[in-house]
Amino acid sequence: QAIIVIHGAAREAENYFGDTVRIVASHNKQEGTVVVTPSWGEKICSAGDWTGGKPNHEVRNNTQAPYWTVKRPFLTTEARSWMFGGGSDHSARSFEILDSVVEWIEVNYPRLRRVVVTGFSAGGQYVDRWAAFSPEGANGVTRSRGLPLRIIAGGPSAILYLNEERPDPACVPDEDQGANWSCSDFSIPSPERDCDSLWNKYSIGLDGLHDGASSEGDLRHDVNQYLRKSMD
Repeated sequence: QAIIVIHGAAREAENYFGDTVRIVASHNKQEGTVVVTPSWGEKICSAGDWTGGKPNHEVRNNTQAPYWTVKRPFLTTEARSWMFGGGSDHSARSFEILDSVVEWIEVNYPRLRRVVVTGFSAGGQYVDRWAAFSPEGANGVTRSRGLPLRIIAGGPSAILYLNEERPDPACVPDEDQGANWSCSDFSIPSPERDCDSLWNKYSIGLDGLHDGASSEGDLRHDVNQYLRKSMD
């Protein structure tokens, strides 16, 4: 199996990698598991910086990794547009990069039987949005080899709503209702609850997606694909 882990806002990919490897080892699954933790960098970094200048038969030492420092027109004031599928300083889009990572793993690990994509906090937000826009995971499988693909968004502080309805006030009480509490009352927010008309703007809703997250289209097969995915 392959486990792809997306780091949080602090971009500490190395810590996520170490923690995931230790968890895998604690279950005695290290012989059959590959762990990949992409890093959405904020500064210039070359392949040689990662390898210490050692020769690499796959990548030249001067190959530059994408990085995100330029502010983008999303709901963020920092250089975190990677969380929303935004393009890097050299235009590579973070959603498409993860698509490529999934495909790369399938090509390089022919004995692979399943793929898990997960993230926590800001990484959970990213995974939730990527799942909505990526062609990967339609009908619960990868698009290249048709392997089972499970998507786990852990602890996102915000999620992507697929229509204009939001939970009614009764659905968001201030007190803890317990792990099994649920509410199914949704409606379009009234003017006094519409957050200055920003309530449905991407990255919380779908408004404003004039610049698509992929070359395949603004919404990449729409939300119907999202609803057919194996996601927790």
